[in-house]
Amino acid sequence: MTAPLVLVVLALVLASAGPRYLMKATWTVQSPALGILAWQALTGSIFGSLVLAGLSLAGPEIPASQGGADFYHACSAALRDHYATPGGAAVALAGGLIAAGLIARFAVVLGRDLMSVRSDRARQHDLLSLVSQPHGEPNVVVVEHESAAVYCLPGRRRQIVVTRAAIDALSSEELGQVLAHERAHIRARHHLALLVAGSLATCFRSRLGFDMARDQIAELSEMHADDAAAQDKRTSLASALIMLAGAARPAGALSASGGTALLRIERLLAPAAPVSARQRNCVVGCLAAAVVLPVLIAFAPAFSALMMDYCPVLLG
Repeated sequence: MTAPLVLVVLALVLASAGPRYLMKATWTVQSPALGILAWQALTGSIFGSLVLAGLSLAGPEIPASQGGADFYHACSAALRDHYATPGGAAVALAGGLIAAGLIARFAVVLGRDLMSVRSDRARQHDLLSLVSQPHGEPNVVVVEHESAAVYCLPGRRRQIVVTRAAIDALSSEELGQVLAHERAHIRARHHLALLVAGSLATCFRSRLGFDMARDQIAELSEMHADDAAAQDKRTSLASALIMLAGAARPAGALSASGGTALLRIERLLAPAAPVSARQRNCVVGCLAAAVVLPVLIAFAPAFSALMMDYCPVLLG
């Protein structure tokens, strides 16, 4: 029972301290790609800890032994004690149901969200085929509309939509920056990160920090696309964001007008120093540890057994 308890405590600690730390960290804004990875690692570690806690309850802890015969007897005794009594069988069943339930719920919600998004995009593509006109650039279409808006429909039928009002309101350089922003969304596959984050938040009813992860990944995705598009023309993109602030976009689309426009404009006009290689390596190391730690806790008895002398074939 030690491993399941430790895993549950780890999940609660990560859910409590992790979001608060990442919300205050400045390096997530300095390097949005690293920030997205951090939120994904945090939520993955929380979800994995809970699933592994259930799996650990479903199986007994096999104590390490000094020889093959002792190991065989230890396994037999542990399995017999764990499943023979009604209490042990009930705990094992509960643990298995918890793990299976979490995985099944996430799979169902993710599948449902994926089908919903694909349906929304399919309707948009069908509508655009009737009302849009080709633009001079590939995968870009123009729609006659009085509101200035630019958005992209990611996926296999990727397409960028520009309204006539946006073409009239933006200079050629500003429009080029906005189109580069939308292409950055498509190239980085931000829609997949947002889909998974949204499904996890739905699974846990926006608890355990999953709602914060969803919102922050959406915000950081916009910043990441800003950085990829702007390069040495950050002023032009900032000006375009002001013109497009508050523009609507259909379900399933990504848009340069998304996120917190004021914060993004401030980043573009006064860019912060990039994250140093040392700090980046430190963050990546901590994220890797957060992901691997639940696995090490759950399978510590097995790892210990593999290191015993009775496994000469495995250890060479």
